[in-house]
Amino acid sequence: MKYFRALFLTLACVPALTGCGPVADITITSGAYIMDIPEDSEALTAPCLTLDDTDGSMQLDSDYLSSYLCTGSYKISDGRLTAVTDDGKYTYIFEIIDENTLKFLQTESSEIINIDERSAVPAYDGALFRKVREME
Repeated sequence: MKYFRALFLTLACVPALTGCGPVADITITSGAYIMDIPEDSEALTAPCLTLDDTDGSMQLDSDYLSSYLCTGSYKISDGRLTAVTDDGKYTYIFEIIDENTLKFLQTESSEIINIDERSAVPAYDGALFRKVREME
């Protein structure tokens, strides 16, 4: 009888636990995703991730004073978007919150380089990137 009780409790908990992981069926479409600027920031711009779902390409603009053109490709797997630069030097990981919001995972990513905090907000762990426009 104890065996059946333990089996029942285990099976009853499985549906509750499976809902805790990332949602895999969210679709991320082409467009520009701009990082939320913190209220205490005086910066004029914020990092912008542009995605093109027709060819899987991406561009990350973090600071307009930088001469590095951060272009590459991205893939989506297990509720995460992974962007890799064409030269393979940088990898950026985002958790997919919903179809219009990405959460930057700094601890698992390359640093998003920022030249001057007065011109652009530095990206930080947990920063939300929200879709502001569709690709044309």
